[in-house]
Order: sequence, then C-alpha cells, then structure tokens
Amino acid sequence: MADIDLLPFVETSDGTPSFPISQASLCLVTAFSWHFLYTKSMELFPEKKKAARIAPLIHAFWATFCSIYVIYNYSPIFIVPSTICSILGPTQYIFTVSLGYFLWDLFICFRENWGLDWKIHAIFCVAMYGIATVQHSMHRWGIMVLFYEFSTIFLHCYIFLYYYGYKSFG
Repeated sequence: MADIDLLPFVETSDGTPSFPISQASLCLVTAFSWHFLYTKSMELFPEKKKAARIAPLIHAFWATFCSIYVIYNYSPIFIVPSTICSILGPTQYIFTVSLGYFLWDLFICFRENWGLDWKIHAIFCVAMYGIATVQHSMHRWGIMVLFYEFSTIFLHCYIFLYYYGYKSFG
C-alpha cells in the first residue's frame, strides 16, 4: 500500500513525500498520548500547576535522550556537514514525535488560556519542528535545539521542589 502524501505541494530537501499518512498518524498518536498523560496527571495532582509540569518533564527527558543518541551516533558536532538538510539517523521520527508534543502543548496553551509568552513559545516550536518534519530539512540544527530541552529538566525539577516546600534549593 502506498503511503499517501498529505502535503503533496510541499517540496522536500530529499524528494520524498513531505508528510505521509504514516508520519501524520505518528504525530497524532503522540499528541493524543501527551493529552492522555496530561489528563491522568490532572487526576493524580489536583493542583493544576503541578499536573501541568508532568508531560513537559517527560518530553524533556525523552528529547534529551534522543538528541544525545543522535549526537553520539551520527555526530553532527564533529563531522563537517555536507548539507544541513540531511536527515541524521532517526531524526525524522524524533521530530515527528516532538511535533506531536508541541502541537499538544499549543492546544493546551490556548485551551487553558496560558500567558502570551507560553503561546508564542508553543507557536515557534510548532513552526520549527513542523518545518523540519515536513520539509525534511534543518535536522542538524534541529537536533541541537532539541538537546536544549536538557535545561528544562532542571527547570521542572526546581519547580517541583519549590511546590513541595523545598524553597532553599533556589
């Protein structure tokens, strides 16, 4: 069965279908999975501020692990790139999962009426990983940006410590 391209008008850097049904399905399943996790977190933690940090923390761990894997195995730091457009190992799948996460994050930002700063952040994340996913480009840079999620692990852990009364850690 052919994998139908949902965006046939988009030209990719490698000439392959831009956003096939299989990739769109992975993105949607990921977004719904994040929402399921968020919903369950809301049941476990009645305080909204605590529950809202669970999914981003898990994504930060996942993104950090994936980016370290790609950096170590496909070395976008040490190998002189022939092009910034080339896909590095599993980056197409990694970016599709992250796009699903950031689409969910954008949805939550508007549904929960978060501040303008969060909405702008979510819009730019969707744009960045949307372009990387659909055009199959910027993977070398995108994996480095995804590695920056490493810093949010500390941010979320600090917030949890703060919420649970360990204010001296800040």
